[in-house]
Amino acid sequence: MLISYDKDRRVFHLHNKDISYYLVVDDRGMLQHLYFGSYLPDIDIEAITYHDIQKTTFLDKETHSEKEEPFRYFHPESSMLEVPSEGGADKRGGMIVIRQKNGTAFTDFRYQDYSIAKGKPLLKGLPSIRGGSDECETLEIKLKDVLSNVYLLVRYSIFSDKDVIVRSARLENGTKEGVCLDKAFSASLDLPDSDYFLCHFPGDWEQERRFVENRLADGKLVIHSNFGFSSHAENPFCILRRPGTDERHGEALSFSLVYSGSFAIDVDVNRWKSTRVSMGLDDEDFAYTLSPNESLQLPEVVMSYSAMGLGKLSRGLHDLIRDNLLKRDSYRKEEQGIVLNSWEDTYFDFDTAKIMKYIGAAKDIGANVFVLDDGWFGHRDNDSSSLGDWHVNTAKIDLSKVVDFCHEKGLRFGIWMEPEMVSPDSDLFRTHPEYALGIPGVDLSLIRHQLILDIGNEKVRDYVWQQIDNLFKKYRIDYLKWDFNRYFTEVYSHFLGSKDQGKTMFGYVLGLYDLLDRFTKHYPDVFLQTCASGGGRFDMGMLYYSSQIQGSDTSDAVDRSFNLYSTSFGYPLAVLGSHVFSNDSTSVATRMAIAFFGTYGFEFNPDRLSEEDRDEIKKAETVYSAYHLDCIQNGDLYRLSSPYQSNYLGMACVSKDQKKAVVLFMNYRRETPLSRFLKVYGLKDDSYYANNLDGHSHSGLYYKNVGLNISKRLTRGNEARLILLDEVD
Repeated sequence: MLISYDKDRRVFHLHNKDISYYLVVDDRGMLQHLYFGSYLPDIDIEAITYHDIQKTTFLDKETHSEKEEPFRYFHPESSMLEVPSEGGADKRGGMIVIRQKNGTAFTDFRYQDYSIAKGKPLLKGLPSIRGGSDECETLEIKLKDVLSNVYLLVRYSIFSDKDVIVRSARLENGTKEGVCLDKAFSASLDLPDSDYFLCHFPGDWEQERRFVENRLADGKLVIHSNFGFSSHAENPFCILRRPGTDERHGEALSFSLVYSGSFAIDVDVNRWKSTRVSMGLDDEDFAYTLSPNESLQLPEVVMSYSAMGLGKLSRGLHDLIRDNLLKRDSYRKEEQGIVLNSWEDTYFDFDTAKIMKYIGAAKDIGANVFVLDDGWFGHRDNDSSSLGDWHVNTAKIDLSKVVDFCHEKGLRFGIWMEPEMVSPDSDLFRTHPEYALGIPGVDLSLIRHQLILDIGNEKVRDYVWQQIDNLFKKYRIDYLKWDFNRYFTEVYSHFLGSKDQGKTMFGYVLGLYDLLDRFTKHYPDVFLQTCASGGGRFDMGMLYYSSQIQGSDTSDAVDRSFNLYSTSFGYPLAVLGSHVFSNDSTSVATRMAIAFFGTYGFEFNPDRLSEEDRDEIKKAETVYSAYHLDCIQNGDLYRLSSPYQSNYLGMACVSKDQKKAVVLFMNYRRETPLSRFLKVYGLKDDSYYANNLDGHSHSGLYYKNVGLNISKRLTRGNEARLILLDEVD
């Protein structure tokens, strides 16, 4: 049993061998949070909820007399709550805000009932963590707003073998009239103190997910995106770590929103020095009117805990994503394939002969997937036209001939699309300008010469789906790169009335998920990689549908090394789309080493490689076959040295059976032969491993306590290398 309920104390306990999560229903019907941390067999409610603060009182309207709050250990400004109220004495901010019939925003949900079930139900219309009845249990608690017949159903799921709590919330309107929501967050967690660093991952195009830390202080820190997608600017994932926590020691908590649209994570330290972490849909451009008997499902949140450092926290999230989020059942068993993408070399300038030559060259360097990028459709010879017109430009390319040739060569064929966008210079926009988002009477911002289709509307969405379906029915396409290249401006749907415009952004994301769901169900064998100007939509929501997300558009290996390091905190490396580019600021060997710690693939013209570079690629192909599936795709990641805190990047991926490992080491600034040892973790202490750095064999204990001696090796600037370790007798 993973979830228990003490009916006498009204205490819920979610637990496995490593973690406990306690909550209690107090005498007022408030849902109070008690504890989230290492496993505790029992809890003292009074000891945790006691506050040395003057008792709060209220005016009883029936007796017109002053009374004390009935629950002894409750204080509205400092008690830890699961579903905070809005508009009362608690000024830390509510999780849900209803614009009441009387015009106020007062919202206060109180306990009604609960149920416990085996397994974890999927969310309707939204991506969610998967969980079978043999591995997890789910607690559902029903609450009701004190001023209206609006109900809130809060779900908590816990797994037997993963240190996470998965939360979600669903609103149900039981009134006879519409109810307007001003705020709809998915989860809130109160912590008893504020002694944390907040680790988050801001960035920009080609600079995605940089690792940044801020010490918590009085006031509110807000991590958010109001771009309409999860964005380059921030990632819907953050960590709270204790000051002494490092990779292997100390406490850390993480929060992931399983959502791909505008979001907000608020981290608020109040005057009592306690911390409230809240997350959900960003307030900008959001207002949602629930019709009578309508329900609204909000995105899921994954909360994780580690008492053994940031490394264990990350490895737990990696396993959760691989085991319980990614859609493809064959993910763990199959290599994802080495991709050669045409974009970096050809851009829009190609024809049938050029692409067929490219495919032949791809085969020669070991690629087994060829992806034809932008420029094959409409009359698109640059980025100013034809998005929305997804029919092959037969004057430019014979796609049937190209696809057949690719398959004859033993490669899978992939294609690029940007289904969510439309060009003003397109047949679609000329025929249906109302299909694009945009405020009437206002000049519309063009980003990359394009507008966004209103796929929140079913009619528009059906049109987009028909275009995709027609293409995949006609051609034997094995791989789709689904791109997204601009953010939202002038948000307005021509299909919604003035009172419902606040639904547009959330409706858009639901429409996106519907399209992705249709695609994966109709074409389950087609490999789906998503992209958003590189890594602009890198989140758990997209990973529910796609097995890879392009990590970044940057072609610089140094930038990509920082990207892969910081991305690894919340996501497994095998979902990080990472290619070897033609950018020659570093050697081919260094570019391959960085790309190897991701999906690994190519984005250059193979015909322009030197013989030396071809030899390096052939060597890498052998390493890929022997190590990538077991170590990178399915293995355990250990961060050994931070590029943000030193001159080195050090990471190791160890196979689950601990029989082999791949170590990535990168030196940034040129150095003299200093004394340097890189300690490697994750190996079996009493087993011996040969390494290809110096040819020696050492025990796992030796690698952990002494390390690899790299003193006279890898001292040149921006030089990276893969070091292989194999168990020996």
